[in-house]
Amino acid sequence: MGRARRLALFGLALCILYSGCARVPLPVEPETVKGEADIALALPLHLGQRPVGPPNRLPQPELKVTAADSDEAELLAQSAARRAGELGSAVISHEVRELPGRRELVMRFGPEGGPERFRLTIIWPVEPPRGPRLAIIIDDCGGRDPVATGILDLPVTPSVLPYRTYSRAVAQAAREAGREVMLHLPCEPLGSENPGTGALYTYMTDAELRRLVVKALEDVGPVDGVNNHMGSKLTSDRRCMGAVLAEIDDRGLWFVDSVTHHTSVADALAAERGMPHARRDIFLDNDPARRAVVSQLKSAVDLARERDGPVVVIGHDRDATLDAVREVISYAREAGVALVGVSQCLE
Repeated sequence: MGRARRLALFGLALCILYSGCARVPLPVEPETVKGEADIALALPLHLGQRPVGPPNRLPQPELKVTAADSDEAELLAQSAARRAGELGSAVISHEVRELPGRRELVMRFGPEGGPERFRLTIIWPVEPPRGPRLAIIIDDCGGRDPVATGILDLPVTPSVLPYRTYSRAVAQAAREAGREVMLHLPCEPLGSENPGTGALYTYMTDAELRRLVVKALEDVGPVDGVNNHMGSKLTSDRRCMGAVLAEIDDRGLWFVDSVTHHTSVADALAAERGMPHARRDIFLDNDPARRAVVSQLKSAVDLARERDGPVVVIGHDRDATLDAVREVISYAREAGVALVGVSQCLE
């Protein structure tokens, strides 16, 4: 059979195979999805496993939708869940993210029990937080039982080290308690201190750095944001921090620069990327004595009142630090300073 004839027969076969393609809508782009009808149209394209449109045009794994307000977001979420059920799929998990000026509802779809096949993010605007507010991050979580320490009874944001005995347990318990939770990412220091298992070093390639960020996130489980553990050398390296922040930003997470050294470029790079970010204002327990931590916390409350805005502080998972937080709660309330999650202090 001649080559021209074979090509003609191959073309005819493709025409028969895709004869209905002209009537099948192309995948819906995020900015064109406006309401329930569009979601009902988009979900079959994204949840289906067959090509859509031209040959080899496969469904996309994620769709973003903008709602006017929380009521419309709820209607869209209900519509998506109902339509997914009609298609033999289910909502296998969901979470709400608090970000500057907006909230995001992330819905993950797939067969019962997983794996995830599609993710829908519904975004709606909210009034930005105002007034004096204080976010307290507690670093180095994961080495102690969160029930025994009582950390989840406090208005703090746990930042969890990966690969520790209670890493996943702390993160899961925090989410179940309605707390925000962070990954405390081990990074290379300037000195000889050991940052721990899975640490990121400046000699690594961009791909290696991103891979280690992913591994740490997978070990801890779902988080809202990330801050650096140690990292005075890594956070001063633009290339390395560019790779790290790219991975964090791609996953829709925010970043807090712990500012372990004044040469850190992490906060500035996050701002350049336009990703939600914050910068640590005060370390609470460089002096670990409870009385010293109380003094630092009161200074943070006073600073928030003076700014009439956000202040971010960092302490560590120690009994004296947690006791100091308990002691200062009433002082903050009397000063009119709200104790909030980190998401309420982001830029």
